[in-house]
Amino acid sequence: MYDYKPLNETALEIGISKTAVFEIEIRLFDALENINSNHKLKGVIQVDEKYISTSFKGFSEEKMPRISRHNGEDNRISGISNDQVCIIVAIDEYDELLIKVVGNGPASSLMIDQALKNKIESNSTLVTDSKNSYIDFCNKNNLKLIQIPAGKHKIGNYTINDVNEIMTEISNYIFEKRGLSSRHLQHHMNFIRYRKRIKYTIEYLEINEAMYVETILIIPNLKTKDVYSTEMPFDIDEYKKWYSDKYGK
Repeated sequence: MYDYKPLNETALEIGISKTAVFEIEIRLFDALENINSNHKLKGVIQVDEKYISTSFKGFSEEKMPRISRHNGEDNRISGISNDQVCIIVAIDEYDELLIKVVGNGPASSLMIDQALKNKIESNSTLVTDSKNSYIDFCNKNNLKLIQIPAGKHKIGNYTINDVNEIMTEISNYIFEKRGLSSRHLQHHMNFIRYRKRIKYTIEYLEINEAMYVETILIIPNLKTKDVYSTEMPFDIDEYKKWYSDKYGK
């Protein structure tokens, strides 16, 4: 898992089925959300959004809310739309990390509130891009806001370079895993967050042992049968309506 191997490679290496690897990963990733979940971000906190194309991988043909896209088909839509899942990513000056899947379409004030509410200590400083959605959140939560204008990378000593590195890692992870279902996107984000914490705090040669010891103490709450019924991170009916209005299909 630490090496971001795709399911088929992991299954081959350890000698169990691809389905079994998938079920174990998702149950473990679900449990990882509880590790250090009570830690609040503080000090100077960089925040940005990552957008991932929606994927209905695992849906049967009759339940697909839109026409299936085949491998190699160009599914990109210009700009940010409801066909993309929004992930809020935040990292503070102490390397405490938050990655939260909040829905589809452009990040709204509600999405930002959903991701960051009660997760940041008061009097901290948020460093973001120029979106207006962050202004209301900071005003309500007694936070200082530094916004970097479009086309610029920094203001004084403030940048969002660290959070951009995390978003690059998310892209690399999705590429290595050969794509991810939107249904389980938060599960995988839990693992990226966990992996970064291990990387920051444990010597490289001790990582495997540390991960093993820590994860065998976790009791997964998610049952195997529930892996396949995890809710999507956005309203399917609203997505269907948006897709139908846009494409007439």
